[in-house]
This record gives sequence, C-alpha cells and structure tokens, in this order.
Amino acid sequence: MRPPARGRFCSHRRVEDVAMIRFLISFVFMLGTLTAAAPAPAQDNDKQRASFMTPLVDKLKSPVNFGGFERDERLCLSEALDQFAELFDLTIVVNDKAFKDEAVEDVQDTKVVEKKPIPKMKGITLEKAIRELLNRVPSTSGATYVVRDRHIEITTVQALSKEVRGHAKGPLLPLVHANVDRLLLNEALKLLAEQAEFNVVIDARVGDKAKTTVTARLHNVPIDTAVRLLADMAGLKAVQVDNVLYVTSAENAKALQEEPEKRTLKQSGTAKPGESAPNEVPQ
Repeated sequence: MRPPARGRFCSHRRVEDVAMIRFLISFVFMLGTLTAAAPAPAQDNDKQRASFMTPLVDKLKSPVNFGGFERDERLCLSEALDQFAELFDLTIVVNDKAFKDEAVEDVQDTKVVEKKPIPKMKGITLEKAIRELLNRVPSTSGATYVVRDRHIEITTVQALSKEVRGHAKGPLLPLVHANVDRLLLNEALKLLAEQAEFNVVIDARVGDKAKTTVTARLHNVPIDTAVRLLADMAGLKAVQVDNVLYVTSAENAKALQEEPEKRTLKQSGTAKPGESAPNEVPQ
C-alpha cells in the first residue's frame, strides 16, 4: 500500500489544529463572559449572621446578667459607667457638650441611684442594661448612646438626631449597624428588623424581587432609611404604615401613601384641584 504523502498529511493536520485552537479560544471567551455576568452567589445563613453585625454591636445585643445598683446617695454617673466598662470590657465616652446644650451641667456627677435603686436583671441585653442607667440621667430630650468605631458615646437624643437627620423633622427611629455582603433582600431585612426591634414586612406579591442579592455597609443609619435603600436596590419601595415598614411595589407604595391624605381631605371637606370634595356634586 502506498503511504500517504507526508506533505499533504501534515497540511491537513495543521488545518485541524487551527480549527481546534479557534474553537477552544471561543469557548474560553464565552465561558469567561458568562462567569462575569453571573451574579455573585448569596452567602449561606451561618455566614450571614456571623458577618452581619460588628463585634461591638454584637456585644451590645447579647444577653447578660446585670447585677443592678443598690440605692446609694454617692454613686454618680461616671462611676456607674466605669463599672459597666470594667465588667463588660467596654470603652465609654460621655459627650458633655450635648448635655450642656440642654442646660445639664456636670452630667457625669449626676447621682443615678440617690432615690431609687436599679434592680438586678437576668438575661437582658447589655444595650437594655445601659439604657436602664441612662433613664436616670436628666435632659430635656433624653439620654441615649451611639455606637462609634471602637467605643460607645453617651449623648442626648437631640444631639444624636441632629447628627443623623440634620434639621429634618420627625422622630428618630432605631439606628442599625450592618455589613450587608451579598445577602438576599428578604434575609437582610429580617436581620435588620431583629437588630432594630422594629417591624419590617415584605409584600408577598413582589415575588422573586425579595430574593435580590444586595450589598451595603450601614453605620448609624435609621432603620427606615436602611430599609428604603435596600428595597430600592431590588426595584421596590418602602412605606411606613404606623409602626411597620412595608416593602412593596412602587405603585402600591404610592397608593398607601396617598390614603392618609385622602382621609384628611375627606374629613376636612376640602379637595385637590380637579377633585370633588366629599358630598360635593361635580359640575
């Protein structure tokens, strides 16, 4: 049998090799494009909770056995805070100026259990124990605390509200702190609601939008602002209905926001331009 011509065989092999190389390059390019376009997978539940809150916030939300303070005419706020700091490994700073702005001079010298003791409490969060103490501090707007990078700051509600909301009116809702890293929207909102102890409800009719992956870093953000921003990432809107933040479609949110206004117009007997007032017959 006559052997094939070497030159002809080699030429055919080179054509096949070139075709194969082109195919592999196209395949790798297509695979890389698909990989880049695919959304990052959401974290599993254990990793979500472990990385969601900062260590300091996690400590404040953890249950403790609070020994309380017996009635003592000499115990002042600074000494009580020192005991908290030593017992629970905290760094606590007092914003004296905030209290002076509300005519409270030398707030750290305030006698906190002069007339009434603070009872022992088991299983409450460290946050609530601190608030029990701050309830004894006089100020017009009330004493509160704010989480900083590595410490907590004792301040007034008025000073904190001005810092967070500027000159905006209305109550300051609970602040949240969270590292939202590739979480499903519904899971992120659930964790925020638990942290703030505030009601957040997602409209079941939004479907798969509730499973949109969201990412954000939130530090001292009011719960209503945090929910509104995360909802917007999924093309949804948040509307406050009494003490509930309701995440729903833009259309439904608009309708819910208009309901109180329509009720007010009906009760007052007035109407918007082009609308008939209650009991008024259109011309």
